[in-house]
Amino acid sequence: MSTLRTTAFQLASLALFIGSATQAMAEDITFVSQGGAYQEAQSKAILEPAAKKLGLTLKQDSSPKAYPIIKTQVESGKVTWDVVDLPTGDCIRGEAEGLFEKLDLALIPNAAQIPDSLKDEYSVGYISYSTVLAYRTDAFKGADVPKTWADFWDTKK
Repeated sequence: MSTLRTTAFQLASLALFIGSATQAMAEDITFVSQGGAYQEAQSKAILEPAAKKLGLTLKQDSSPKAYPIIKTQVESGKVTWDVVDLPTGDCIRGEAEGLFEKLDLALIPNAAQIPDSLKDEYSVGYISYSTVLAYRTDAFKGADVPKTWADFWDTKK
């Protein structure tokens, strides 16, 4: 996997998994994410408007560690989740283990505009984030301001 693709897959991804094509077109869709404020925001910004537009009944579940549940559902043949918000590593792992269905990107609005490095046959990246390191400007002045990573991590200064 290229560095760009690896970096791009640092995005959380949606993965559609096992279920028949008719189930994917069903009136009820069960979406799973990590819960809490994060899932509430997803629901208000993305899920509820999409469900309304598509005439779907949206069901939701939450699990901070969805992968083992997905694996159990698939292996038991009793899949109840349709769309799951997973971290990149779980998408790659589930794809390798044959747990997910291929996506029909033609059915995903704006999929053509998503860079190829952010999608594959089984998942589509939809959230990006970063972690930022910063320092207190009231604690570091003039020559003491960190200018390099070595300066930043110099705990004696």
